[in-house]
Amino acid sequence: MNLRDLLLKKEELPILWQTTFCVPIYPRLLEEEIVLDREIALRVFEKATQEWFEDLTTYCNYPEAENRESFRRIFLTERPSIVEEFGIPKINNREWSANVRYNARGFVNIFSPGGANGGSLNFDPDQDMCQNLSHFEHGRRTLIRFPEEKAREFAIEREVQTDYVEVYTYAPHNIDTYPMALFLRNWAILYINEAIKEILHK
Repeated sequence: MNLRDLLLKKEELPILWQTTFCVPIYPRLLEEEIVLDREIALRVFEKATQEWFEDLTTYCNYPEAENRESFRRIFLTERPSIVEEFGIPKINNREWSANVRYNARGFVNIFSPGGANGGSLNFDPDQDMCQNLSHFEHGRRTLIRFPEEKAREFAIEREVQTDYVEVYTYAPHNIDTYPMALFLRNWAILYINEAIKEILHK
């Protein structure tokens, strides 16, 4: 599969019921010999912030969007910009910053932009909540909408003869608003894509 098709796309990973989504993890990123640049998540934080603002604006333009007036008032009064605090990127008008934790090889296993006061994405390969199904046929409630070839590329076990595969995903924790879900999904997608590019370009 070529690199362009391997990268995650937002339309493949919808947010349902305001806060429910999955971000799959390309399994090669977890291999023992892979060491990743720890700056990737920090580098894409500004792009994640700008995409979040644009996507939330688009969402709030739909008349049927839930909570759109309160989201406009709370989140969209001014376009965010990035400042640095102790070397960590931070959104100037929010209490969100590029708080991440890594495993020993530099892979981000926790995204926590609000620190102890907000939602997070977590990954532990030994936890069942970090393994989800990627079905080859998709319905309205499907969280991972990969074509079959891509699903098999992300599969924990490539040769399973079924109409779905299991994939590693980040597990959401304490995500209780659409804006936080949107931010975390977008940031994690950008991170995984840049990490894939890094290992495939070596």
